[in-house]
Amino acid sequence: MIEFQTNIIKEALSHPSKLDFSQIIAKRQRQLTNKERYVHKIREAGRIGEETVIDYLKQYGKMHWIYIRNMWLEDFGLCENDITLITNSHCYVFEVKNYEQNYSHCDGICFVNDKRLKNSPVAQTRKNFINLKNICSEFSPNIQVKGALIMTNIDQKVDIQSTIEDIEVVPRNSIREYIKKIVNEEHNATNTIDDKEGLIQYFEQYEIINPNLPSSLGDDAFASLRKGIYCGNCGSFNLNFNSRKKYINCDCGFHEPREEAILRTICEYGF
Repeated sequence: MIEFQTNIIKEALSHPSKLDFSQIIAKRQRQLTNKERYVHKIREAGRIGEETVIDYLKQYGKMHWIYIRNMWLEDFGLCENDITLITNSHCYVFEVKNYEQNYSHCDGICFVNDKRLKNSPVAQTRKNFINLKNICSEFSPNIQVKGALIMTNIDQKVDIQSTIEDIEVVPRNSIREYIKKIVNEEHNATNTIDDKEGLIQYFEQYEIINPNLPSSLGDDAFASLRKGIYCGNCGSFNLNFNSRKKYINCDCGFHEPREEAILRTICEYGF
């Protein structure tokens, strides 16, 4: 598997994300509101979900496949493709959700534990699929595009009560079979994507920088954060500093090189 990063994605990755900020704030014991705690949990779950799909693709996919993570496009509205996959024959867009609760879909309405979602992940996946399909068709009418909503929580029950024709909904226990299906689609395809590099360059014409990058903390918010070095394993600030040793020890048993701990803390302050 080949991960491709556009120049805009590389630029975005050079800055801390909202998840990076909330992780630091949570570890440095600033008092979080219920909303902040909930949003932080959702962001962490989202990253874990995407990593899960990438792990499945690397294990069951093909080495020549190309994937792009978190690409923002603007074509009749903004859309973020969690994962864009390019094989020799198809282009796929995956919307990844990592809900802890049960998920159901009926007649265009989506529920998590019987609570209706304001923003339907099916509609979101469909929008991203249509946008990518339109862009690919401008580059070449022969490129086949498919979309999937992938649910990654291993304990989640996914209940699809009405037909969804244009995209697929893939629960965690079906991800491996879904990837094998992609392998077969590539093997049996009659058309091929001959210019993958050109296709990615065409995507870049529609690409925009992530509009949700965080703002720097204000002085008051920064002052509320606990200062100092914490354990890189458990987050405790009760560390054993020995000036004669090159390691910092924690009661949890974690040992971290002093230089790494200092550099890690400097990087956090740089955020």
